[in-house]
Amino acid sequence: MDYVNAAVLGVVLVVLFLLWERPKLGHIPTLGYSAPLLSYFTAFKFRSQSREMIEEGYRKFPNQIWKLSTLDGWFIVANGTQRVEEMNKASGKELSAILNFQSYLQLDYTLGPEVTTNPYHINVVRSTMTRNVAAQFDDMRTEAISAFEDLIPSTSTEAHAIPIFSSIAEVISRINARLAVGFPLCQNKTFRDLCGRSSTVLFRGRHLRFVPTFLRPIATKLIVNSSADIGAMANHLQPLVADRLSQQRLHGFEWPGKPNDTLMWTMDEAQKSGEEVTAYGMATRLYFLTFASDGIAMMLSCALYEVATRPEYIKPLRDEVESVVGQEGWSKDSISKLYKMDSFFREVHRCYDLNILHLGRRAVKDFIFSDGTLIPAGSDIFSNAYGIHYDEKLYPSAHAFDGFRYVQEDAAKQAQFTKPGLDYVPFGYGKHACPGRFTAAYQMKTMLAYLIATYDIETDKALHPMNGFLEKAFSANLEAKVTFKRRR
Repeated sequence: MDYVNAAVLGVVLVVLFLLWERPKLGHIPTLGYSAPLLSYFTAFKFRSQSREMIEEGYRKFPNQIWKLSTLDGWFIVANGTQRVEEMNKASGKELSAILNFQSYLQLDYTLGPEVTTNPYHINVVRSTMTRNVAAQFDDMRTEAISAFEDLIPSTSTEAHAIPIFSSIAEVISRINARLAVGFPLCQNKTFRDLCGRSSTVLFRGRHLRFVPTFLRPIATKLIVNSSADIGAMANHLQPLVADRLSQQRLHGFEWPGKPNDTLMWTMDEAQKSGEEVTAYGMATRLYFLTFASDGIAMMLSCALYEVATRPEYIKPLRDEVESVVGQEGWSKDSISKLYKMDSFFREVHRCYDLNILHLGRRAVKDFIFSDGTLIPAGSDIFSNAYGIHYDEKLYPSAHAFDGFRYVQEDAAKQAQFTKPGLDYVPFGYGKHACPGRFTAAYQMKTMLAYLIATYDIETDKALHPMNGFLEKAFSANLEAKVTFKRRR
């Protein structure tokens, strides 16, 4: 009798679940299974075959909105450029980018809720950091060259093979440290390593979504433990923060000799927002501001892979660098004029986008698309970036890499690497486009320009630096190497 009662109870629960689920998302077409329990087959498949599934959904539901199951709920996916425009036009009170990002990485647990409730660091990236690219250019380039010469001895004429992704990531961490705090702290290897760890550590926050809410504080310490890194970074920052606050009390907000670095900008923005400046608070924001470092490292790694495996691009790219830099020297303005390189990076980013789903939004309230599709409040919706970037109607021969696809005879008409479009969304689109894309672009272009001007580059074509995708985000191939030999 107990077994019968249990079976009846199980049936009742399943029926109730079906009745509860149908009014919310039942009207949206599904890729894979949608029924309870069976939907987990789709969710597990999505973990390892996400790119293939996203492409299938783009073909199966042209210009439509559809859903697929993940291990902790549903992803709603919008196909086509019209949906990009509609999502962009929606206000933050309808579709929230911050809530979607916070939920996916569980930032309330890994960094604390203040990062999303008072995101003053965004002003640092969008405004001050972008305005100071030229002012910090020499420091950025000098640190990059120094880091590469440590990896590839400058006095050697022999070929040197180095792990492509981890080596570039190390260079990025050194640049981040120098631009964040300057000398002498940027020379501290422990501090530099902390600046390079945040991407890897914070991405572990994805796994907290599968843990019951009441257990997440404990799971955060076991799975992510970002607080240990932030605490260590705060110990390094404490003397700097204390000294700068002391100078401000003595001389006012704009005191003589005030540093022009990321830490100072972050301290200023914190005070403008009404938040108390503490070493731990500044460490938290700096840790988050270096979050994109792995993405920059992967994009440059992919660019080096394409240069090394497609020799037809070496000469025109190298000639452009030598011509522009030879006439104008190394500067922000000269890097801006590397138009062929802009096209090359734009194609790299189209073909190897770091995220197959972009414009992540959480519906704050019920949202209706122009075709009548209702997105219930609390749902997570994404634009199908992979489908758009490989759409033959938008990009002829879309599956072929064409590094000069965007080159125009009139350079003024050429789209820069960083310019988003309805059909090009690696940096997002519209008002929520990535605010750090300009800084990242100058770093990537400068490093690639230096490398191709200084070295001959080779790699094993069979070992691509991007290993694939776990759900919607990339994973790196740590076995891939690139060989550099100094040019005579």
